[in-house]
Amino acid sequence: MGFDYAFFALLFAVATTLAPADAREVTLVNSAHPDQSLVWVRGDDARWALTVNGREVGHFRRDGSTVVHETGQGEPDRFPIASLLDPAALRPDARRVPARGDFAPAVISIEREVGVTRLSDASRALLYVPLLLQSR
Repeated sequence: MGFDYAFFALLFAVATTLAPADAREVTLVNSAHPDQSLVWVRGDDARWALTVNGREVGHFRRDGSTVVHETGQGEPDRFPIASLLDPAALRPDARRVPARGDFAPAVISIEREVGVTRLSDASRALLYVPLLLQSR
């Protein structure tokens, strides 16, 4: 497979929840290597095309409380948000979002400063370096 799509589904859920509702593009930039990023671009069909460091890895969308990943080949991957993160903590104003399942016991901390939103994980088990959230 090459990529852990559950990890990308988790990041998609967090990034699109924290970004403004009208954002058309949401980017997570590696704070240690700014040339490395994950970029989701919302299409007219409400699916978000993901590129990782310039490589296309399919489309993501929400279907109720599930993140769906589609590549156009085979059946879509479905990730219940509750299996990835604490859904009660996943809010636009969140400061901490506990991970679940294979990603537990990591906790994503969200720090906001003027013009900067930083996602980090003190354990470094889930996020080895902080990610900077950008949207437009």
